[in-house]
Amino acid sequence: MVLEFLNENSGAFAVAFSAVVAIATIVYAILTWRLVSETRKMRVAQTEPREYVG
Repeated sequence: MVLEFLNENSGAFAVAFSAVVAIATIVYAILTWRLVSETRKMRVAQTEPREYVG
């Protein structure tokens, strides 16, 4: 009974799982972009000269 249901709806499951993978890929791309942006900001902050007036 369960196998029949899965066989009859295999196309729908494939589409659903493909959508989940696509959404996860988009989320990972956004998170990676944010991490790269933060890394760039940190690199600039670490390489800027500091001036002290004493």
